[in-house]
Amino acid sequence: LNQMDGSSLHILDIYRNCLIRGITTEQQRTPDEEGFIKSVCMHCQPWLHVIGKGLKQMPFAVPILVFRFLGKQISKPGNVRSAMRFHEAGVEFKKAEPCSGLKITFDQEHGVLTLPFILIEDRTAAIYMNLMAFERMHPNIQKHEVTSYVVFMDSLIDTAEDVSLLCSQGIVRNLLGSDEDAANVFNKLGDGIAYSPDDELHWQLQSYVASDWNAARAYLKRNYFHNPWSIMSLLAAIALL
Repeated sequence: LNQMDGSSLHILDIYRNCLIRGITTEQQRTPDEEGFIKSVCMHCQPWLHVIGKGLKQMPFAVPILVFRFLGKQISKPGNVRSAMRFHEAGVEFKKAEPCSGLKITFDQEHGVLTLPFILIEDRTAAIYMNLMAFERMHPNIQKHEVTSYVVFMDSLIDTAEDVSLLCSQGIVRNLLGSDEDAANVFNKLGDGIAYSPDDELHWQLQSYVASDWNAARAYLKRNYFHNPWSIMSLLAAIALL
């Protein structure tokens, strides 16, 4: 923090820079300590990639009409905004590495959306509201990183199911009464914000979920490849086609 004191515009600017640059992440131990962004390394899940490759190299083919039907059901324009809808369309969620700040990335090849860790508690809404107001009102701030992050998370979190999914991946830690309360935090933060998130990131996500193959592969993994008996049932059904 001392290195930024001379160039910082306000105490909010110091806090904002800590979020964006990920400076405070290594020093947080409990929710009561100063700051609330904490990132922990997430172990890779190579078996998911192996399954994906295996599906592409299957010796049999599910009818293309089924693929297209599944893709269109999942990738309707109004259904691809929330975390659950992205998950249903084949997007995997991963927690960002420590000190990544508020950076959000999407690996289009493997369908992995990487998000920074966030702790949702009583003061979360007030902190982000103040940071967004600071970005909007101060003339020397050109990039609205915090606002962009909040807008993206608002689009990602619509319901308690979205919060539950992100919690299961270690991206969100919810200290409020329920997942619905946590969802309301971002839904209210996003009200009235006239700001477009990262267009390139949204284009990559929309392009991925619009793929018939990605949607069908996600459907097969979710419904048939979680245990050997389901795989055998699918193979038997295809053999009878």
